[in-house]
Amino acid sequence: MPLGNRPFTEKRAYVRMRMDCPMDYRREGAPRRPATCLNLSVGGVLFRTDEPIDVGQRLAIHVTPTLPISPPLAATVEVLRVEQPAPGTYHVAGVITEVA
Repeated sequence: MPLGNRPFTEKRAYVRMRMDCPMDYRREGAPRRPATCLNLSVGGVLFRTDEPIDVGQRLAIHVTPTLPISPPLAATVEVLRVEQPAPGTYHVAGVITEVA
């Protein structure tokens, strides 16, 4: 959809796809941790995890879509925002800096 035809509230350069699929992430030098991918776009990702992550942290991620028509995604992201919607739950938004 061209940017000019989007609703006023949507100003992002890339359309986000809603997801609800398993993924994992890894900090440099640390073991992989499970998470759930909530949405994905060409430029970024939003996922849910049970641990806080620092803004600015670089993570290696691996997203495994549940639909067989979509291949897995391996990428590096930089964390832009972390929100805590409930105790023990963190929503992490990151920009994709590299696709493996």
